[in-house]
Amino acid sequence: MPERRNVPKRRVGDRGQRAVPARGDQGAANEPLREAKPKKKPSDIQKELRRLEREIEKREIELDELEQLKRQHSAEYEKLLELGDRETGIVDALDELYKQWEMYSEE
Repeated sequence: MPERRNVPKRRVGDRGQRAVPARGDQGAANEPLREAKPKKKPSDIQKELRRLEREIEKREIELDELEQLKRQHSAEYEKLLELGDRETGIVDALDELYKQWEMYSEE
């Protein structure tokens, strides 16, 4: 016996033999939209985690270098402002990388 698929109930409309959805049966139209997250293979996830870890390490090294530069230029106000702006950008990038790493590590 063939399997039945989950098909919405239909009724024959008044005009011809055109089938229309039964009342109250709107199917996916009423379901909330979910963000589609593509399924990745475990090997792809591991590759992405390694890539993210390398990128995180690079950004952390950049932060360490900026700290050294800030100590060297502690008397130069404009240089400190410039270094502070660069530091803010790196910290923001690091935060995003950490979020991505957490997302992939939970899969």
